Amino acid sequence: MPGGDSDYLVLFIRGDLLRRYPNTEVYAVKAKWGGPVDGRVIDDPANDAEAKEKIAHPLFSGFMDPDANFFGFALTKEEVLGDGIRDGAKPGWYFVLAEPSGEPRFGLDEPEPDTPDSQFGLPVSGGWNNLGWANLAGSRATLNDFLSLNLDASLPDTTLVSDSTTTRWHADSGPGQLGSRSSDLAYITLQRPMRIAIHASEMIP
Repeated sequence: MPGGDSDYLVLFIRGDLLRRYPNTEVYAVKAKWGGPVDGRVIDDPANDAEAKEKIAHPLFSGFMDPDANFFGFALTKEEVLGDGIRDGAKPGWYFVLAEPSGEPRFGLDEPEPDTPDSQFGLPVSGGWNNLGWANLAGSRATLNDFLSLNLDASLPDTTLVSDSTTTRWHADSGPGQLGSRSSDLAYITLQRPMRIAIHASEMIP
């Protein structure tokens, strides 16, 4: 813990994001070399011991009217920026905003606004993470008219789904395994927590 005369690096965030989602987790994590773009990726810890070395949580935080949050870290500008040399000894740190892992969210991925109708109604292949609203309707207009899900409908086609836990979406009829239960639907629609990571070099001049 730095002493009272130590400098703190403060992350300052303006906007409605943290007001709408006040439980967003904010922290810093070390980078490592190996990424396809600038060579850097997040160095996710493999265990608790590594987490103590690779993750830095805010030591203090606060809010400033009308729309600003700040988070203080026991890190220096030099540490988070790194040496700027590809494959160098100091890749720097990322700042991360993450959905709380303890607050599960259920739903399906929405199609992009420019997704053509030819991409609607396609069979679901691979795992359930590839299932989206576009698989449940033959066109955007049909999807916009949805009021409820019919588990006996002809869409989605789930015959190609491969999952070790369950492949049951349909209830009594439909292209795919039948006999779905509430636990199947909860498992299928559980959304993975999302996080956004921005390297300090993109934030600090």
